[in-house]
Amino acid sequence: MAIEDKLEKVEKELQNLRKLISLAEDPIVERRNVKLRGMAKIVSENELEESIKEAKKSVFKAFNS
Repeated sequence: MAIEDKLEKVEKELQNLRKLISLAEDPIVERRNVKLRGMAKIVSENELEESIKEAKKSVFKAFNS
């Protein structure tokens, strides 16, 4: 991968992060909790718990990076 390609990828990621931050700070955007348990009835309880843990890790990893 050329340096230009890597730089372009980083710039796109920065744009996405800026959009995410601006949405998080926007008073018009209503925050709501999403319950996954009702949507995931075909998945076993253990598999659901593991998926939730992985999702939390990835979300917090993105904000801490």
